Amino acid sequence: MECEGSESPDTVNRGHTMAGAQVQVEMISLRFTIRTLLYVTTLLALVCAVYATWQARRRSSEHAVAQLMDACSAKGGYLSEDLVDGGLLLYLRNASLTDADLARMKVLWQKCLSSDLGAACEVALDLTNAELEGDIAKNLNEQVCQLNLTGVDVNDSSLEKIVKTCPRLHTLILDGTTISDHSMKTVAMLPIRFLSIRNTTITLDGLVQLRDCSLLYELAVSEDMLSDHELKSIKKVLPGCVVDRGQ
Repeated sequence: MECEGSESPDTVNRGHTMAGAQVQVEMISLRFTIRTLLYVTTLLALVCAVYATWQARRRSSEHAVAQLMDACSAKGGYLSEDLVDGGLLLYLRNASLTDADLARMKVLWQKCLSSDLGAACEVALDLTNAELEGDIAKNLNEQVCQLNLTGVDVNDSSLEKIVKTCPRLHTLILDGTTISDHSMKTVAMLPIRFLSIRNTTITLDGLVQLRDCSLLYELAVSEDMLSDHELKSIKKVLPGCVVDRGQ
């Protein structure tokens, strides 16, 4: 016979079981809390590291921009930043540039575009009537997407090297260079959008090699480069392209 006021063995066992279950729940909750804190701490550390790296790259890029501005200014040119696309525009018209000058500028524009988005950014280089020393192609890279070589000593061989070095070129001005029809086959390898070949010896035979350049929207030629009949022919070959027969 059980004494009045005392708990039965079953009741005691149930109490112990419930207490044990409560301890287990609390232990699971504690482990979850600790894991969550570790995860959050690790995530915060990663965010801080990424931010610090970004800040370091930004400072390095800003310093390189200032140096590149000075380098262009020293050669009578200037540097302009494209605020829309994040690219760089180097104006070096009539400049006298050595291999060392261009090599240093290339290093600097690479630093300027060294952020994670830099690979997609462009460099536009205006070398109109510039005096260049040696092989220009070796001082360019794939970031150069717009190139003005008006009046520069460029022939078929040197243009082929440039195209291999700058496969993303989409704007190319070759006015007054010594290229021939053969170079049009080289240009056709590019994602070319705008091409100017005024005051060159390019003929209709060379221009028809651009037939597969589907992105080409404007072709600038000299007024006397094509006859009216040839102009109609090239418009058939390049139906989506505007042929500007200017001066």
